[in-house]
Amino acid sequence: MIEYWTNFAKYGNPSPFLDTDIPHWKPYGQEKRYMEIKLAPEMRGEIHPDRMLLWQKVLWDKMEDEVDRAVFLKQLLKNLPRGIFSARK
Repeated sequence: MIEYWTNFAKYGNPSPFLDTDIPHWKPYGQEKRYMEIKLAPEMRGEIHPDRMLLWQKVLWDKMEDEVDRAVFLKQLLKNLPRGIFSARK
């Protein structure tokens, strides 16, 4: 663990070199892989998918809906004819 922290502080990457004794710590991405820290660290994938699904439903889906609505309204207002909301005389 100390080597990971040292590398991260020094190079901005916990495992910048492929030819070391420690497993390569890959960035988190679409594969949803993470480093399991233990005596023999290893890259793993899909941490507790049932728990992650709960948080997806509880938090992220709602937030994504709000963002989608905001983007939709912005596009809608952008595409309306000019002067549609101006006061009539």
